[in-house]
Amino acid sequence: ELCRDPVIPSEFLRVVWNSVSDPLLSSNEIAATIEKRVGSATAADVCDFYSEAVGGLTSYVEPRPLKHYCRTIIRKELFGKRKWIPDGIEDLRVPKKMRSYLNLDE
Repeated sequence: ELCRDPVIPSEFLRVVWNSVSDPLLSSNEIAATIEKRVGSATAADVCDFYSEAVGGLTSYVEPRPLKHYCRTIIRKELFGKRKWIPDGIEDLRVPKKMRSYLNLDE
C-alpha cells in the first residue's frame, strides 16, 4: 500500500538531501523537467512539496552552504573509518547541537 502520510516522504527527502553534497534543485529545473509531462499545476505541487521538504526553493541553482559540505565530508570520513553513525558522531566529542546537525536531525 502506498504511504498516505505526506510527512513521511517529505522527511525521507529531507534526510536524503541533507546527506549529499549535491546542490538543491531549482524551481526552474523542476518545472522544465516535469511540466511538459504532467502539466503546470502538478509541477507547482511538486515544487511546493520539494520546497517544504528541503527548506526552501529558489529559481536558480546555488551551491550548498559550507556548513553543509563540512557535514557531508565528516560523515563520509566516519564511514570510511567504519565508524557507524550515530556512534561515530558521539565519539567526536562535539557539542550537542553539532551532533544533532551531523546526525541530520536539523
